[in-house]
Amino acid sequence: MAATYQKTSLDWQLQKLGQRVSEWIELRLPDRSWFDGNSPAPWVFPDWWFEVALWGMVALLVLCVGIVLYRWLWPYLQGKQRHLKTWRDRSQRATPPVQSPLGWLQQAQHQQRQGQYREACRSLYMALLQRLHEGDLVPHDASRTDGEYQRILAQTPAALACQILIQTHERLQFGQAEISQEGYERCLEAYQSLDRGLRS
Repeated sequence: MAATYQKTSLDWQLQKLGQRVSEWIELRLPDRSWFDGNSPAPWVFPDWWFEVALWGMVALLVLCVGIVLYRWLWPYLQGKQRHLKTWRDRSQRATPPVQSPLGWLQQAQHQQRQGQYREACRSLYMALLQRLHEGDLVPHDASRTDGEYQRILAQTPAALACQILIQTHERLQFGQAEISQEGYERCLEAYQSLDRGLRS
């Protein structure tokens, strides 16, 4: 039985290629005295060079990973920053200046004289919130909705007056409703009845 032998293999070819390259380098180098083994090779470096090179490569690798992570997370971080900026802008816009109920009432009357009934009703609404806060019925909370105010005030004697002002505010703030002088006067009467009820 005859055995079959491989005539060539990839491993053997790579080994031969490496041998040829090293022989070619030996022939091309001008000073080959270090091949005799007595003198050090010209590329022998002190040990600390290898340590510096190793830590340099580690630092470069960490830098590359950091850049990749930064570029990967950048859209997410930008979205968060935009969201936070929008939220801050909204909260700054949504927080009305703190005035006394009397100040809000005077502002409403001034706006009513100019025919700005929408703004006048909003000022009456703000006077209501300030009056509820000062009367210790409902403390200020910028995140509280009109519906929450109505639930809190549902069991109080001032519920009807508050309901008129809150519902008018909802229609004006979140709808396209317009308001007339009669609507403003109805809101003013509701505020005045609330004010009288809280004083007694």
